[in-house]
Amino acid sequence: MNLINYWLLVIAGGIVVGLLPQAFPGTNPDEVRWLGFVVCMLLYIPTIAILRMRYLKMSWKEFLIGIIPFYGTQHRFRRLLEK
Repeated sequence: MNLINYWLLVIAGGIVVGLLPQAFPGTNPDEVRWLGFVVCMLLYIPTIAILRMRYLKMSWKEFLIGIIPFYGTQHRFRRLLEK
């Protein structure tokens, strides 16, 4: 999964959550959008992150270091620019 595919999947997830209320016109659109947002946050985004991590051949330790606010930013960009 290269960087373009990664961003396309992230953007597609947002578009699907935005269009989800139109798929269920008989229900409350706010509840449907909230449910789509929760599913996206709990399942979709972590799955994409794991796929990207495997593509870059990162260990879980490197992944967790990348989450650290200030140090992790430098580590993450250095790692992402290698591929």
